[in-house]
Amino acid sequence: MAKEDPFAVDTPGVRAICEMGPDAVPYLRRALRKKDSFYVKALIFLHAELPAALGRRLPDPKLEHLKSVSCCAANCLAAFGPLAKEAMPDLIDCFRDFRLVNSAYGAILRIGPGREDLPALLSLMTGTNWAAPGYAAMCIGRIGVTNSEVLATLIIAARSGQQNTRFSAINTLGELGPKAIVALPVLTQNLSDSDSLIRVSSALAAWQIQGKTNAPVAFLAKELEIELDHGSPPSTVPNNMGPHEFVLLEIAGVLHVIGSQAQPVVPLLRQLRNDTNVWLRRTATEALWTINRETNELVPICLEAVKYVDPGAPVIEAELLDQFCVEHHVALPELNEMLGSRDTRVQLHAAHALWTVTGETDKTVPALVRCLQDHFRCDKDGESRRLAAETLGQMGAGARSAVPALAVALRDSEEQVRAAATNALKAIERELRSR
Repeated sequence: MAKEDPFAVDTPGVRAICEMGPDAVPYLRRALRKKDSFYVKALIFLHAELPAALGRRLPDPKLEHLKSVSCCAANCLAAFGPLAKEAMPDLIDCFRDFRLVNSAYGAILRIGPGREDLPALLSLMTGTNWAAPGYAAMCIGRIGVTNSEVLATLIIAARSGQQNTRFSAINTLGELGPKAIVALPVLTQNLSDSDSLIRVSSALAAWQIQGKTNAPVAFLAKELEIELDHGSPPSTVPNNMGPHEFVLLEIAGVLHVIGSQAQPVVPLLRQLRNDTNVWLRRTATEALWTINRETNELVPICLEAVKYVDPGAPVIEAELLDQFCVEHHVALPELNEMLGSRDTRVQLHAAHALWTVTGETDKTVPALVRCLQDHFRCDKDGESRRLAAETLGQMGAGARSAVPALAVALRDSEEQVRAAATNALKAIERELRSR
């Protein structure tokens, strides 16, 4: 696996190891911690010390191989979800290595950090590592504990330090909501910061902490106008994310979260929707839909993003197309094509829209079952599996072929998925008996 694609989260290798069951977890933990052998260290030393002509005669030490092995181990641990809880200390320790941090973070989200992990995460917040504090802050937000030590650490990080650490700490404080009220003075001070991203993220966090009242729409409108007219130069690489694009993306994302209260910013978002960058077009389109239920250009922009190579974009846009089709009662022909997507979450939203609008079950039930059985995608709290089970339940007797898969889902690691599967089985049985 390490020699092929160490960053792939759903491969035959990952699935095979997952089939071995939790007995594989100790082995994966050892693979995660594996260090270079004395032989490899000696080769590294000799390559550095010997003349280049002699060094070329030595074997390649393959410096990245063990890091690739560790990435594969993290992806396998992610597939186990909460069953790999014992590996949490090893995964948190991987935050110290920038080459492993993304894979480790994905695994931690799938497994679920808990209160017992707070000491290790808090210790990373005060480190000098470039990546670790920011990722640690996001994990702390998922845990949701707001004692004085947690809040003090996040407030210090939100006030000063590297941009990515401040950004993550600010977002985490916002996610904690009113429980983080003591952070308001720092967030208010940040509204005058020289960094646009810090200003915008602080405005959103303050709004969330204040109970989502007094939305900072005028402030965000001004920030968006400044960036559109006088911001950093746009990237010269198509669809690349430079400082200018990141700021615009953040502002549009914040307006999307605020929703209907952001009505005054609609004209500026329409301007952003015409940008040449695919990320900005799709984010502005999402925001306009949430704020104003605006559909201009929504379908072509979403269809473009669904076909985009990035793994995150298709899922978000498939969900938006799902909402559009259901609300307007239209079955786009592209929904049938989306049923064949490699991502089961895209299949889920296509199936949900098709069934809701047309009542189609022959194609949609198999797609929903595939999503219900997919434990290999990075999906917060099994949300996609829950929606798949709920949709099958709404189908009633039309989803009777999904009963075996729903029965297996009764043992899902996530409580909300188990509950949805239970309700779906009851709904299917009830309708079958009434016939």
